[in-house]
Amino acid sequence: MNQDLKKVLDVYNKYLEPEDIKTFEEVIPFNFDTLMSSLGNMEPGRFASIFTEVKSINNPLLNEQGLQVYRSLLADRVLSAKSKKLGYHDLDEYQKLMKDGFLILDDFLPDSSFNWLEDRVQEFVSANLQDGGRAPIYNPKKFYSLNDKMLTYMKMVWGVTEFYSDLRDGYPRADVDNLIHEPYENDVQKSLHTDTFHNTIKGWLYISDVEEHQGPFAYVKGSHSNTPERVAWDYENSKLGYDPKHPLYKSRIERRKTWVTPGSYRIADYERGAGENEELKRLGYDEPTLCTGKKNTLVLATTKGFHKRHEVVEPGTQRLCIQFQFRINPFPLVTERRERYILGQDFLEEK
Repeated sequence: MNQDLKKVLDVYNKYLEPEDIKTFEEVIPFNFDTLMSSLGNMEPGRFASIFTEVKSINNPLLNEQGLQVYRSLLADRVLSAKSKKLGYHDLDEYQKLMKDGFLILDDFLPDSSFNWLEDRVQEFVSANLQDGGRAPIYNPKKFYSLNDKMLTYMKMVWGVTEFYSDLRDGYPRADVDNLIHEPYENDVQKSLHTDTFHNTIKGWLYISDVEEHQGPFAYVKGSHSNTPERVAWDYENSKLGYDPKHPLYKSRIERRKTWVTPGSYRIADYERGAGENEELKRLGYDEPTLCTGKKNTLVLATTKGFHKRHEVVEPGTQRLCIQFQFRINPFPLVTERRERYILGQDFLEEK
């Protein structure tokens, strides 16, 4: 085993809990040490890709040994540990978000701030987005200043005090989204799916009322947690993601006209609500919660959990909101220098 790679693995693995190893070995038909041995003997350049935000790794042997499950378990523990060290675990919003996977906050902005924002968004949409679409907010600092808790909510999930990468003018991306609904067949977002293998955060501030017929954001409560059922589902996907001949490939892989890296897996694509709900029941979940709300409602979610645009809606119906998000590499400890690795700062050295 490469001793430099072993050192990296040893540092990361101290953030795993005994229950993580137990879950891993209940689901994966290999013990944990088998995977560690394989990782420790990798070529360093390939080892690099494992500890990045890339959604999946095309390595059949490592996936068979549980690589993607390991990445998911580890990423969530690392993010949680970083957040705890910075005191974010003390926030009620953090606890609620990590318990359910989503959070709905009514009357989020002060009335005067929301009225100011609403007027400007409606004016912009009337001039530029009458037929629907999404447009970037190029000065997001002004938007976030209306209630800087939005910045706190993004920082708390990632366990950071400052933003870096994935930014627009120094702040997390924010966009005006005037969604004009298309039929189910033309909209991949109307199929229940997970965005990636680790916890992350997206937010939607409703500029107009969003009722059921307007296709609200829908979320499966608790589906972001690494239960044995969810871990087994992720393990299955890691083995079929690069195999178009697999019988579940069509129902699990994101529909795209061009190929994308697997990772945003679907619960039961093409089967719509009934088929999705049947699969959710098999995995131990309830049907999705519809995040309806009056204007000035803020919805937050870790999109590792199963979510979608609610599909029971007439094509052409409008939903107007501001969407924002922040996503970075959940594995911050190692950096690559050509063919060798150096160990980054151990941010939990006092653990």
